[in-house]
Amino acid sequence: MEWLSFFTKISGFNVVLDNKGKIIHINEEAKQLIRSKKSHLKEQSFFQLVVPLDSIAVEENFFQQILEKKSIQDEYREFPLLINQQLLFFTWKITIHKINNEIFTLYSGTDITENYNIVNRLIKTTIEWRTTFDAISSLIIILNNQFQIIQMNRAAFSFFGLQPQEILGQSCKKIEIFSDNPLQDFNKGKLKKNLKINEIWFEQLINMIINDQNESEGYVVVLTDIDKRIEAEEKLREALEKLDNSYQQLQNQQNQIIQASKLAALGRMASGIAHEISQPLMGISLVTDLLQLDVKEKKIDEKKLEKNCNKLKSYIYRIKDILDHVRNFSKQQSNENFSPCQINTCIKNALKFVKNQFKNHQIKLNMNLSDNLPEIMGNPYQIEQVIVNLLNNAKDALEKKPKENKFSKEITITTQIKDQKIQLTILDNGKGIPEDLLKNVFDPFFSTKTMEKGAGLGLSATYGLVSKMGGLIEVVSEENKFTEIQVFFPIH
Repeated sequence: MEWLSFFTKISGFNVVLDNKGKIIHINEEAKQLIRSKKSHLKEQSFFQLVVPLDSIAVEENFFQQILEKKSIQDEYREFPLLINQQLLFFTWKITIHKINNEIFTLYSGTDITENYNIVNRLIKTTIEWRTTFDAISSLIIILNNQFQIIQMNRAAFSFFGLQPQEILGQSCKKIEIFSDNPLQDFNKGKLKKNLKINEIWFEQLINMIINDQNESEGYVVVLTDIDKRIEAEEKLREALEKLDNSYQQLQNQQNQIIQASKLAALGRMASGIAHEISQPLMGISLVTDLLQLDVKEKKIDEKKLEKNCNKLKSYIYRIKDILDHVRNFSKQQSNENFSPCQINTCIKNALKFVKNQFKNHQIKLNMNLSDNLPEIMGNPYQIEQVIVNLLNNAKDALEKKPKENKFSKEITITTQIKDQKIQLTILDNGKGIPEDLLKNVFDPFFSTKTMEKGAGLGLSATYGLVSKMGGLIEVVSEENKFTEIQVFFPIH
């Protein structure tokens, strides 16, 4: 068979396949490349050399299609082979021959691996490169230092309407986006510009490929459809606006909950406020009675008069301080009012307005306040609201405990440093919270009390206030035994 003798000596990677895609003849150059004896290759499927793995089925299907067509027209393909653990790139000319009524297919491959070396280094010879590269929606063109196109992804081939055999290895000027003088388009480093192709605006980004010796090995050109990006950015902007509006609404609702909770707390503190004011009022009444008596008996003494006037001033200032504190407590506070403050001072200020109420309900307050605690950053009036809310919840829990269980109603307030944070703990030995309800205690309008006792805003507002100050709040409880609220504030 003279043709077989000629076939074995021709250059390039050439194989003859039967109608099942198995190798029946292979030329010498291909055998040497594979480093295999012919017997080793006999009956082996040629397509098992194809990579990546998902390309095997693609090439086998294409092979069957050209057999079914029985076309004498040459076909062209491009795919790599994995030979001796080395990835080699080929363009293939596929020809069907009929010899003695048998159909054979000749795959004649031209090795273009040298041109693919840049790609190999970029993808670090990963088998999945082709799939990943083709999955990118942007148009990608890879050039060597001579500005020859050595690779394009599927999106680029499709957009420009080109086949690999038409453009690979050709000058980049074959594509209209590049100028007559490609050097002016490729400055060292990066080049970014917008350009219009087929009535579509693209953003063109060019990167020079630099090797370990800081030498140029080629260029990667990425063309991204700006129209789609602008549309996506517009949708993102609208989504962010909606998110921002939702966040603002949530903030407003949270502020309303906090304010409603604050007003509810003020209502419950009314008796304590009245008690605080009544003391200086009684002092004022007593001093004025003494002054009236002195006037009536005409026993006006300048020193005594000055002393009594000073007493009146101090009582008035005391009332003013109480009213100022209540006014500041009741008005809506913002995060801009944050300042360094002492947790123990906030506790003492809060207790001024509730301790008398607790005393009337025979509730014992235990204080375990650590000395010389570092300051925390927050709004002192908001911290007082947190304390008042938690104390009112503790008081209600004590009142709800069945009366037949005789016990001493106690609330213990503790402050300490724990895990580099200031910990405030309020512990009561009241009704406790059922385990299945613990996860809901910070939800707005959730309450185990009747509507007369509250609308379920206290703990929700408390959670919001603590969060705004960068703190954490945790609840530990056992039904009919105790509830412990732990609040952690960052140290200033």
